[in-house]
Amino acid sequence: MSSRTVIVEDYDPAWPRDFEVLRQRIWPDLADVALQIEHVGSTSVPGLAAKPIIDMTVVVTARDGDGVGVFLVEPKDVSLTPVSTIALDAEFNVTLDGAPAEKIADWSAWEDASAEALIALAGYATGGAERALEMAIEYAKEREQFGRKIGSFQGIAHPLADMATEIQGGKVLAYEAAWMRAHSKPLGPLAAMAKMYAADVFKRTTKLGQQVFGGVGFTLEIDMQLYFRRAKQLELQWWEPRYLERVIAAAELDADKPFINVY
Repeated sequence: MSSRTVIVEDYDPAWPRDFEVLRQRIWPDLADVALQIEHVGSTSVPGLAAKPIIDMTVVVTARDGDGVGVFLVEPKDVSLTPVSTIALDAEFNVTLDGAPAEKIADWSAWEDASAEALIALAGYATGGAERALEMAIEYAKEREQFGRKIGSFQGIAHPLADMATEIQGGKVLAYEAAWMRAHSKPLGPLAAMAKMYAADVFKRTTKLGQQVFGGVGFTLEIDMQLYFRRAKQLELQWWEPRYLERVIAAAELDADKPFINVY
């Protein structure tokens, strides 16, 4: 058996064990390759010089008196603590101890920059929902019960049709927000709307996918469980639904003229 080295910056010690379960689905071309995980800080791979874990300037948000500011930080004496997540992805708590920082903006600048992230996440959620729906439909066409494909039952077919319709609605909303931003048009609450709705559709699509697959959908051998985990985590990250609802409500109720003019 051949071998290959995987270079990572940092990882949870449990990750190699989980990777053995999932790697055939992530990198099927490496199914018969023995993998060795090597830390980038001490790598000896030819052509890749050793380098520190963090060698960059980063932008962080931090409290500044009674408010929150945006700071340019030179990360010195940094510690990374792995965080367990429902999505099984690699996340860390980053602790900066005595790192030099320079305030470059206030909170409003961060909120403005976050709009593009919300639009991108709406696209991510839409793509995830489309793939989850595709997997559910494929399985509904294969699985038989009572002598029929389960996709022929209205209890399966109609909810799948509903989600297909809602996914298209989320895609249009994400496209609209992206177009407005790209053409410097007033974005208003569109980014918040796109992220909140697309993430909700992603979550509900994967929930339906789990129901279509049944118990096997919760096993690691089936990708639906991974999409289900990622969808729920995405809903709560980068502004949870309650905050986004407040942003949308303010644009409609507190403004002199509602952003979505219904008159």
